Amino acid sequence: MSITNNSSLSKLRKTKQRSGYKTLLNIVSTSFFLIVGIVLLAFLLFYIFKNDISRAVIDKLSELQQGELTFQDISLSPFVQFPSISIRMENL
Repeated sequence: MSITNNSSLSKLRKTKQRSGYKTLLNIVSTSFFLIVGIVLLAFLLFYIFKNDISRAVIDKLSELQQGELTFQDISLSPFVQFPSISIRMENL
């Protein structure tokens, strides 16, 4: 009878190990997809509101600068030097 108990105990341990691996896999995959989703959402929101962000930067620079501020193009790079945002103005 102890042989049957040992084999049952061995099967129970393997089942618990498998469920532990499944739980760990679920946590890791959920975390991965959550992080990727947040990053994609940040990119999407940044590009949707790019003009509003640019306008806010221009307004703030105009307050700090005496005179008129003109430029041809502005490009914002929020993720190149994360957590800082890079702003590039052409023909300032």
